[in-house]
Amino acid sequence: MRFVTGLVAGRARRHQWRAPGAVLPPLQDRVERANREAFRAYRPGAYRGDVTLLLADGEQAGFCDPLPVWRSAISGTLDLAHVPGGHATVVGEPHAQVVAERLTALLTAT
Repeated sequence: MRFVTGLVAGRARRHQWRAPGAVLPPLQDRVERANREAFRAYRPGAYRGDVTLLLADGEQAGFCDPLPVWRSAISGTLDLAHVPGGHATVVGEPHAQVVAERLTALLTAT
């Protein structure tokens, strides 16, 4: 997981998710720093079960392949369900309807 943490942090620096030199309000700055620290410190344990990963078809070039990370984090089966959209757009219209339908089908399957 340390590899993934470093990868995301490096991507954030390269893509400058905030304007260079931008000053945040004090409370927002504290929240952002706390989030970064929590992200760096978090080390999840292995999940002992099966997982269905909703994988957005429109991922941006340069994103890491999430499958090796997921496979190392679970002890069960990893199933993939492809959904339209990208990382940031998959939960908005028009893609949200497809995601909702996939989730409903997964949750109601017996």
